[in-house]
Amino acid sequence: MLGRHGPRLWRVSDNETRDETRDTASDNSLGLDPLLLEILACPCPAHAPLRVDVDRQLLVCTECGRGFPVREGIPVMLLDEAV
Repeated sequence: MLGRHGPRLWRVSDNETRDETRDTASDNSLGLDPLLLEILACPCPAHAPLRVDVDRQLLVCTECGRGFPVREGIPVMLLDEAV
């Protein structure tokens, strides 16, 4: 569907608000949108999916094991910043 400002990628139902979605996501995904977590991949050559490590506040590559910090709700997907 095309909106006034370009294509619209998804539709939020009338009953759902942005804050409700964010509160639900923060319980187990470091406050990141679940759709974002599905498409994020490690920047290593394997481009493997990431898993959430809530205790360490990291997104961890399932292939190489690097951990990427999430700062103020933004994943820092730089190899130089990985732990």
